[in-house]
Amino acid sequence: MAINKEKFSLQNKIKYLISNPNLFFERIKNENTIKDAFLLDLIIRTFIAALLYFFVFSIVVIIGEDWNNYYSFIILPAIFLFFFIGILKNFIFSGLIYLVLKAYKIKGDYQKTYNVYVYSSIPYLVLFIIPYIGVFSIIYSYYLMIIGMSRVHNISIGKSALACLLPIIIFISIFIILILWFLKYAI
Repeated sequence: MAINKEKFSLQNKIKYLISNPNLFFERIKNENTIKDAFLLDLIIRTFIAALLYFFVFSIVVIIGEDWNNYYSFIILPAIFLFFFIGILKNFIFSGLIYLVLKAYKIKGDYQKTYNVYVYSSIPYLVLFIIPYIGVFSIIYSYYLMIIGMSRVHNISIGKSALACLLPIIIFISIFIILILWFLKYAI
């Protein structure tokens, strides 16, 4: 089942990403810019940020607190951090994955790696706030990322899995080292 270029709208991208990832990643192989992936990520992050703001504001009103207290000074910056750190994370993690892929002498460029990273992160981004489902959305997003990197860069699933998991392993290792270092001086 082929997808015509005219019919591959943002809605179709989400539909095929979920229903037929192999076909989806074959199709985005031809995207030469990060514009569409960046725009979709921006739309979803904006929607989630607005939803989070509305949700927190509603809870504050329901419990009878004054929004102008410390909530507005904590919640708004937290939502902005979620928004901007998420966008920055996309560039950093896709860059790290691209560096690992370059060691395999891959075909393709950074834009393709960025696109796969962002598109495969969509299920996580949309579902992360739902208890239990959020954990599975992380796993599913990594599954999509592994398939996508394999398809777009024409490498094996094993190499793709290593390239996708290595940056997160490095990040977690650095995080643990920082916590241990902090605890060493805090205690």
